[in-house]
Amino acid sequence: MAEAWKPLPFEEATAYFESRVPMTRDQADAAGAEASRRAFVVGGIAKADLVADVYTALHRAVSEGTSFADFKRDIRHVVKQSGWEGDTAWRVQTIFRTNIQTAYGAGAWQKLQESKAATPFIQYDAVDDGNTRPEHEAMNGRVYPADDPIWNTWWPPNGFNCRCKPRRLTASMVKARGIRVESGSSVQVLPDPGFDNNPGQDFFGGLVGRNPSATSAYAPIESLSGPSKYDLPALDGLPADRLAPAPGGRRAASKAAAAAASRKALGFTGDATSVIATDPLGDAIVVPRHLADKDLMKPHLAHVLDDAQEVWLVPCVDPTGQQIRMRKHVVTAWKDGTSAAAEIERGVMRDVKFGPSGDPAIESKRVGTLVWQRPKP
Repeated sequence: MAEAWKPLPFEEATAYFESRVPMTRDQADAAGAEASRRAFVVGGIAKADLVADVYTALHRAVSEGTSFADFKRDIRHVVKQSGWEGDTAWRVQTIFRTNIQTAYGAGAWQKLQESKAATPFIQYDAVDDGNTRPEHEAMNGRVYPADDPIWNTWWPPNGFNCRCKPRRLTASMVKARGIRVESGSSVQVLPDPGFDNNPGQDFFGGLVGRNPSATSAYAPIESLSGPSKYDLPALDGLPADRLAPAPGGRRAASKAAAAAASRKALGFTGDATSVIATDPLGDAIVVPRHLADKDLMKPHLAHVLDDAQEVWLVPCVDPTGQQIRMRKHVVTAWKDGTSAAAEIERGVMRDVKFGPSGDPAIESKRVGTLVWQRPKP
């Protein structure tokens, strides 16, 4: 029964799933084709917070091994608020099984790379019962070299609720069983639409690696949309009633005093290395202690998130052009002419830049997809 199906924790599967970024369909489409390949999208859900809730529930299943019953309970409110009609039980099961199987498929590909010398052949196992799809059944039992291009297209899962799996074979197993090893070039059938790819190959060998470049080396992809797309002026051109009031307090007499004041305003106590804040989208953000210890604009740092003007979703690429990460840029502007841009990645504030409103260094952070804007007074 589907209720009893429970995945096992799998490090490589978890790494793949954590590389995906929760987005609505509109956000994914606006981010561009490359970034969309890293998007986690749930059809029929238009609210970002509900997509994030489904993502969190699935992450628990992949990383902790929680069951389908747990997942259903975790997203009960999502089903209710999304107004889904028809067979919602089938829909929830499809979301669960397809995403879990995709993460496991990506992990299995990585395991294959680690053992390819010992298991140089792969057999496609399509279960082959009365519920097997004809195209998948046509692949059942066929064996190809582990590095055959066929696995770029036919690596499970190859459809919604797909139960197919790859089986690794040694050379001695192939010989003993008299198995014929084929070339993928002879295959004429295709997987279900949208499943003709190898998620593990994209992740572990392409866009996002296990040992990515340093975070600071990533930069926004070229030719992203900016303020002009949304008819927005530069920050120094915003009407005064759109700006946040300047934070109160005097500039500290020394750097040490400024850092102490900033830590206190942010809520640091004792030897805590980080605090949890909330961004305008309602997401929890980890603020590391070292940001409060830097010689930043004080007392503005403690108000970067609370006084935000805009939030941008930004696909960033490493110097090789091969690895992509998604970031949020939280841009803030105050009535005293100060502006700031905080870079947030995977729930952690990585850096904050300050400057006068209109500063090109701050304006350059206003790119990508505008996902939140300070409400008009």
